[in-house]
Amino acid sequence: MDITLKWPDDIPETQFNQDFLQGMVDRMAMSYFKYGDMRKLKPGMYQYRPSVETRIEKYEETGNTEWLMDASNFLMIEFTTPAHPEAHYRGTDSDESPGWSAYNQMTTKHKNVAEADEVVARTLRNRRASQEKTNGS
Repeated sequence: MDITLKWPDDIPETQFNQDFLQGMVDRMAMSYFKYGDMRKLKPGMYQYRPSVETRIEKYEETGNTEWLMDASNFLMIEFTTPAHPEAHYRGTDSDESPGWSAYNQMTTKHKNVAEADEVVARTLRNRRASQEKTNGS
């Protein structure tokens, strides 16, 4: 089966990661054979939050990005078969979003958004350069 995602033509594909999404799909396919159909889970049958938090901790300990795929799948399962008694979907705008915490801290610390954007870009460049040195690239 092929899964097709709709993506706006004017947004670069750098804004998502197809390998990450494929990894999620691959792991859900394997989980089907191990654990059965996720849609047959009864609400409250599992606790998604500890499952997600444990996987994020494993990622932080090991650096293995597979844990991020697993954490995302648990969030998707909660979205699909919610345990929350008042689960619903309501699109929100940026004024309601908690945002990216590091970015929010910088926009209050720096004079304007453009300056904060430059700090974020510089930080990401430095992080990439550090990773490349570590990986021997």
